[in-house]
Amino acid sequence: NLEYIIVDDPVSSIDDSKIISIAMMLIEIIERYKNNNNHKLKFLITTHHALFYNVIYNQYRKNGDYNFKPVILKKNDKVLQLKNDPTLQLMNGDIGIIKGIEKIKDKDTLFIDFDGRMVNYPVKEIDNLRLAYAISIHKSQGSEYDNVIMPILPNYHMMLRKKIIYTAITRAKKKLILLGDIYTLREAVKALEPLRQTGLLNLLQGIRRNETKILDSTIPFETLGEYDMEGITPYSFME
Repeated sequence: NLEYIIVDDPVSSIDDSKIISIAMMLIEIIERYKNNNNHKLKFLITTHHALFYNVIYNQYRKNGDYNFKPVILKKNDKVLQLKNDPTLQLMNGDIGIIKGIEKIKDKDTLFIDFDGRMVNYPVKEIDNLRLAYAISIHKSQGSEYDNVIMPILPNYHMMLRKKIIYTAITRAKKKLILLGDIYTLREAVKALEPLRQTGLLNLLQGIRRNETKILDSTIPFETLGEYDMEGITPYSFME
C-alpha cells in the first residue's frame, strides 16, 4: 500500500508569480487526502524556495501533525549551486564550502570557496543554494570526488539503468562504496536507456535535400553552398 508521497522541489524552475498558486494547490491536495479516512498518506515536501516554504508553513504552523525543518546554512557547510549564474560565474552543480558570513556595504554576504575560487555570494540569492552532503547522481554529473557512497535501493528501480550507474561510479577518484541490494544492482546494469523517439534525423535529411545547392558546377564534389574553396586546407584557418 502507498504510505508516502514525496514532492521534491516542485517550484525550482517555475516563475515566481506562480509560486503561491502552486503552493495552495498542493495544500488542497494534502487536505483532500487528510480528510479521507481511506487514505493514510504522509507527504514529504522539500524546497529551497523561501516563498513556497512560507506559504506551506504558515498554513500548517499551528498544527502539530506537520513537521517543517527549514535549512540553516552555517560556516564550513558544503553547498551546491542549483542554477547557472553568469554574474557570479557559477554553473549548476558547482559545489563550494561556506567560509564566512559578513556584511558588505550593509548587505549580508556569504563567502563561499568554489574549488579554490572565493565568491562573494549575496544572501538574497540563497534560494539557489542547497546543502551538498548528499546529492543526486544527476547533480553530480561533471564533478569528481575522492570518495563516493552510493545507495542501491529497489524503491527507485525505474530510475536505475546502466547509464546512471556508470555515471555514479565514475564520480569516484579514490574509493567507491555501494550500499544496498546486489540483485537490484545486477538488474540496473542490464537495463538500457529506452530509444529516444525523435524526428531530428528526418528533419536534418529534409533540410539537406531541400537546401543543398552546387553554386559552381566546376567543383568536383558536393557542397552545402560553399565555393572558391580550391586550395583551402585545415591549416588555412590556423593563424
